[in-house]
Formats: sequence, structure tokens, C-alpha cells
Amino acid sequence: MSIFFRTNIRKTMYYIGVINNIARRQTEHREGFGYTYTSKNNIHYLIYFE
Repeated sequence: MSIFFRTNIRKTMYYIGVINNIARRQTEHREGFGYTYTSKNNIHYLIYFE
């Protein structure tokens, strides 16, 4: 299990998630699958992963 933080290009919106497959989730976020919040707010940049 991993935790990650993502943001938009202006660093004004943030998203915190917990996942077991970060590579798959990165692709889903980038393509706009899964969450309306991340696709609507262009949250595409991974800033922290543990």
C-alpha cells in the first residue's frame, strides 16, 4: 500500500490518494479515468510518493 500526493501545474489544487499500483493509477489519472475531481482540475503532477 502506498500514499501519493498530486497537484495541478499552478499548485493550487491537491489530491491525496492511497493505492497499491502507482504506475496503473498514474496512467488512469493522466487519461482522466476514475475521478472527476482530478480530471476536472487538471491534477496531473505527482509531487510525493511513499
